[in-house]
Amino acid sequence: MAKRLLLSMAAICILGSAMALNHGSIIKKNVQLYAQIEGAGPNMTQPITGVTVSFKMVTIGNVGWAWTKLEGAEIMGYDYSSQVRFWDGTNGAGEREKQLKGRTAGTQETYGKIINLPVATNPNRVTILQHSWEWEFRETPFFDYNFTLANSADAGDTQAPVLADPVIANQTATQLTLSLSATDANDVFYYIEDAANGFAEVFFNNQAVLSLTEGTDYAFSIKAIDFSGNESAAKIVNVTGQTFVCNNLLEDKTLTVGTVYFAPNWGQNNNYTAEVDAANDVAIHLTDATYGDWQAQFPIMVATPLAVTPGQTYTLQMDVEVSKNTIFYVKFMDTSDDAFLEITRRTLTAGTNSLSAFDLTCPEALTQITKILFDFGGNPADVNYAISNISVCGEEKVPEGVANMKADAAISVYQADGRIIINSEKELLTANLYTVNGQSVGVKVENKAINTSNLSGGMYILRVVDVQGNTASFKLILK
Repeated sequence: MAKRLLLSMAAICILGSAMALNHGSIIKKNVQLYAQIEGAGPNMTQPITGVTVSFKMVTIGNVGWAWTKLEGAEIMGYDYSSQVRFWDGTNGAGEREKQLKGRTAGTQETYGKIINLPVATNPNRVTILQHSWEWEFRETPFFDYNFTLANSADAGDTQAPVLADPVIANQTATQLTLSLSATDANDVFYYIEDAANGFAEVFFNNQAVLSLTEGTDYAFSIKAIDFSGNESAAKIVNVTGQTFVCNNLLEDKTLTVGTVYFAPNWGQNNNYTAEVDAANDVAIHLTDATYGDWQAQFPIMVATPLAVTPGQTYTLQMDVEVSKNTIFYVKFMDTSDDAFLEITRRTLTAGTNSLSAFDLTCPEALTQITKILFDFGGNPADVNYAISNISVCGEEKVPEGVANMKADAAISVYQADGRIIINSEKELLTANLYTVNGQSVGVKVENKAINTSNLSGGMYILRVVDVQGNTASFKLILK
């Protein structure tokens, strides 16, 4: 299977003193939960036995990040389960709900980024609402919150965290995973910023997954900050951008239209057409409008199932041309509706739309894809869909030999007789070898060649720069 590129080189360095981050924060552990607070005021008469929640929140301007962990019950649903609720009045008035839509797989932890915080009414009060598996809504008591203060600060805590060197666990064209750790007497969060690229995110766990733009180089500044406001020295991780390459695993598969459910106003009819051509392009025309989700379900069947591996990452891509603005949602699934890969529901504008969902982790229960289910519920009347380049992009098989990552015509390399031979029209300025985790490998370049006989087998990255500034990067497999 194939998908994308290879790990790029990353340099890590320590940045000296920098401007302190202007932010607010709060941390609460093992908070008792009660019945949901209603508009008339708090309902805090009897706690829910054996159920607690811990939560953390950081705010910068009118943007916030929050994390929760539920103990003693299961949170409801994979994509939603927790809310931060802001209250700008007394007795439960002026409430604003901010949903936390992420969940750490296999845990009772949720997280989310919150925009448009109600900072105009600063300070606020906050609660955490938990939606449990038993369809019970449970909530914490009120906590005072100032958007610009360390609301859980310990006056005696003046010790700054010590941030260890970040480790690149994985990199693709659109995603970077960092392993982080810091030494501190109290909990910390990690603030990661690349101002030049407009990137700023907060992470509460020791694994940070960063969304990247294809082909963009980054210089991420990373700090560990405790909830008293003490900051570590910043460390910089430089990342070379990559270009996404999709090897479509569906290319050798035959797609057909399955049993359609087209039910405007929940009354099924046959006022549609749907077909798949020899190139696996899908054409659908819906005569009638629908008004709700699942009123226009069109399954495209994969004649020979596509095997996928739980825990592996895949990317979904397709082009969708529509004649009118309309709703679009698609799931790649087996017979069960509980495990799938998806391009989430969205509104498409008239014309051609290129859709992608990068780096999706295959669920444990999904081992094959037999159906691609389109849902157009909420479509206007008399709308056409032309869906092409339907792709499941899988992991890359590592080839033997040398593959260009970022090449220049003036530089090329090949392997022979236990050496890496560098062909360069100009004299070399530098030739550095790295492991795929960005660690430098000490080698000597003699006569534009590197002796590899003393190196362990595996994958390496070679970066070459000549005296005129021509640069090339190569992936090498040493046996």
